Amino acid sequence: MRAIFLLLTLVSTPWANTEVAAQIQAHICDKISDDGILALKRPDHHTVQAVCECNADIIKLSKTTALAMHPCFREMKHVRELSIEKSRMTQFPQEILDMEGLETISFAFTPIANLPDDLWKLRNLKNINLRGTYVTSLPDGLEFVEVIDMRMIEFTKAEQDAIRAQYPESAIYFSAPCKCY
Repeated sequence: MRAIFLLLTLVSTPWANTEVAAQIQAHICDKISDDGILALKRPDHHTVQAVCECNADIIKLSKTTALAMHPCFREMKHVRELSIEKSRMTQFPQEILDMEGLETISFAFTPIANLPDDLWKLRNLKNINLRGTYVTSLPDGLEFVEVIDMRMIEFTKAEQDAIRAQYPESAIYFSAPCKCY
């Protein structure tokens, strides 16, 4: 693991060797499982950028220290599932809106508070996991989404009912309503 950190540090320097950068990218892509899953724990922004060169169907980034997605994610139209969980990211990465193939997206336990109004652009999206985030409302136009997980977010019963009324055909999961006053 220290070797990977050292290589990533070298890549961030102006005198970085392109051969070293290629080794990092190859090392990251070698982690793709037989069923197309690339799962990385604690990736920094260099590692997240290297993910763009991999041909994974499912990308799981857990506890990433990157506060934004690399612009190259806009070109990853083949990715079906993107999971950015337990990260420090506070805003929805706009690059994701160009990932047309996404069927599942998860921001579980990430401190994002808002979803973009144009999330409807992801027409293949079927599952949204917002468990443990600060998202308390959903944008319009997501009638095609089948499952929305909003557990571990404080909602009153009235707020839960309003979201269910917004998307009556979707299965929406909440924790027990808070007794907020």
